[in-house]
Amino acid sequence: MAVEEATVRQDSSLLMALHEILTRKASALTKRDVAEIFELSGHFHDRIIDSSQNAFLRQTMAPLGRLIQFYRFALLRRSLNFDGVMDAYVQHFQHSHRRHQGMLMAMESGDAKGAARLMEENLRASAQDMDQIFNQSQVGRVTTNDDLGAFRFGGLMLALTDAVEKTPRSAGNARHCTPASMAGAPDSEFRT
Repeated sequence: MAVEEATVRQDSSLLMALHEILTRKASALTKRDVAEIFELSGHFHDRIIDSSQNAFLRQTMAPLGRLIQFYRFALLRRSLNFDGVMDAYVQHFQHSHRRHQGMLMAMESGDAKGAARLMEENLRASAQDMDQIFNQSQVGRVTTNDDLGAFRFGGLMLALTDAVEKTPRSAGNARHCTPASMAGAPDSEFRT
């Protein structure tokens, strides 16, 4: 996993950047600023992926990251109109934040395997949370062909987690890729 490689290669600038992201995310959580939480959560994961120095993983994760952001944003927009669903979404972010803090602590202590285990737990828990939030937003609702009725975010996230676990440790001569370069647009266009 990227976090394992990033832990091995870490330097003080990475740890400082991750601390800054989590500090800002804690503030956004207090304000329930979901757009800011989304952005900072993405930055946290992007920073770890970039720090892994695994070009293949960076190239692979760019389009998948955009797809995940799209589904999460679509689910959030859908959730705004349902009592209790937004609260469940914020609660998910709070739990995710604590998991991110745990990953950072493992990274700081040089525990690459522990950080990887926590990242896997985070991805799996996020998939389950998104699936539950989706189901909660379906109560009493008639599903149409043009909405997210058939959408199962949890399945997508679990498949992604399994794919990432099988990612080669080194990509050899794979070119450097960022979300912006893959889409030909600034990273900010993919943040919600």
